[in-house]
Amino acid sequence: MKSNASPIFKKGKMEDPGRYRPVSLILTHGNTMEQLILETFPRHMNSKKIIRHSQHEFTKGKSCFTHLITFSSQMIAFVDKGRAVVIVCLCFCQAFGTSGLDEQKVRWIKHWLNGWAQRAVISDPKSPWKPLTSSSVVGPILLKIFMNDPDDGAECTLSKLADDTKLGGVADTPEGCVAIQRDLDRLEKWADRNLMKFTESQNHRII
Repeated sequence: MKSNASPIFKKGKMEDPGRYRPVSLILTHGNTMEQLILETFPRHMNSKKIIRHSQHEFTKGKSCFTHLITFSSQMIAFVDKGRAVVIVCLCFCQAFGTSGLDEQKVRWIKHWLNGWAQRAVISDPKSPWKPLTSSSVVGPILLKIFMNDPDDGAECTLSKLADDTKLGGVADTPEGCVAIQRDLDRLEKWADRNLMKFTESQNHRII
């Protein structure tokens, strides 16, 4: 199966190639398979309640808006009580292409994408055909499952929009500060174990 991919600008500096996302159209049978995956995986995850409430991306009824409102409301509630809070905004670098997967999942994806090829098309110039190594449907679903793990053992409030993560907690007591630092250390260790990196330019701390 072959398809043409065209770059779509996201945000930031237009001269930065990393600010573009490739978009392509695929053949009908490939699209049908991806739609089956898109319907089956979320239904299974919902019935088994696999995905935690902290994830707002790729989730029915949730969005960037709910991500911001829910997290902000929790932090404002602390401030209204006279508490001091710390908010840390984290972003994983190219999470769609670097998520750690076990051998079985990698083999399944490899078989699904076997024989697929793609080339970049910008107006008239076209690149050579290259094997396809990721799927526009499978990728976000696997990322959603993968980003479920950072919640394990969390002491503070976490809110996630795909790979964008916000961590917030009360910081007006020594215990609160220690809990925030423990969560940050735990997130760093999780990232190292799963070959993930943080985008330093998009990480922020608000006190």
